Amino acid sequence: MNIPMNIEELLKGKIVESSRIELKENFNPDPMVHTICAFANDIDNIGGGYIFVGIKEVNGIPERPITGLPINKLDEIQKEVIRCCHFIEPLYIPEIQTVEIDEKPVLLIRVQGGHSRPYKACINVPKKKKDHLDKNGFENREKKYYIRKGSSTIVASPLDEKELYYISSSIPYDDRPNLLARVEDLSLERMKEHLRQTGSSLLESNSELSLYELAEDLRIIEGPPEELRPLNVGLLMFGKDPQKFFRYARTELVWIPNPDGTGMEEQTFSGPLQVQLKNALDTIKDKFLKEKIIKLPDRPESMRIWNYPFQAVQEILANAIYHKSYQIHEPIVRGFIKVPKTGDLILNTFG
Repeated sequence: MNIPMNIEELLKGKIVESSRIELKENFNPDPMVHTICAFANDIDNIGGGYIFVGIKEVNGIPERPITGLPINKLDEIQKEVIRCCHFIEPLYIPEIQTVEIDEKPVLLIRVQGGHSRPYKACINVPKKKKDHLDKNGFENREKKYYIRKGSSTIVASPLDEKELYYISSSIPYDDRPNLLARVEDLSLERMKEHLRQTGSSLLESNSELSLYELAEDLRIIEGPPEELRPLNVGLLMFGKDPQKFFRYARTELVWIPNPDGTGMEEQTFSGPLQVQLKNALDTIKDKFLKEKIIKLPDRPESMRIWNYPFQAVQEILANAIYHKSYQIHEPIVRGFIKVPKTGDLILNTFG
């Protein structure tokens, strides 16, 4: 794990708010697990927090020089932190790193807001792995939801619990930050091209903005200031390689000229969603949609008939691409089936 900032600046609270930093002189299972649980719940959506183990604090300020931890205890404490985290439900394991401050070893635990929140933890952490089970093997330890209020870890009130459940269920997948991606995975040129194509006035005012600035204006990045992340929707529309983060985020077009499947053709479209839509529509229009012109004897205007209305195809495909849940790892598959007797096309859906 690499902390995305200078440790000294983090410790002094220059970039990260002090309420997101917890200093502990020694390892103590109960407050440690409660604080990890609270940061993971991230009730204010501010990016979780950081816990330093081996630093004594006086009125919220680290006492210098740092006392640190005994070198021969570092591995033992890390294992104990992971063991204790198994008493958080659902399971949450933070990132743990050994850092050196004032030439002393310190454990730095980084806790990001969890995807499976809300989390609850044992009020009293068992000393042994199976101490929390009764004679029948069932859970017998009371658990509580913990949250951060200012620089304190507290038990969530019933109202806070409702808010935690609301947070976990109200954020659509598209609007969630992708923790596996970086802002650099977005394409500045694709963002500008989208603004050009849509005739957005943002382009004029943002023509000289950096990748971060334009992404912020488009509201497709989110997170704590020390580590902004692109939202899923940003990666899907403006990512350099969306398929790197979303398996099967592609459109598959199938042409079935005969019911028995002979002569079947397949074509796959990948890339940003709006590019997939344009390329798929262009292919359908060029290869499969045909116009028949019928001259009528009683009037000068000809009758124009399409084998399948393009507007209908456009509506169906746009809805399929933009309204699909990309949390489900399945491609969008559309098939044109030709009816032998009439030559009509039927647009069918697979997968």
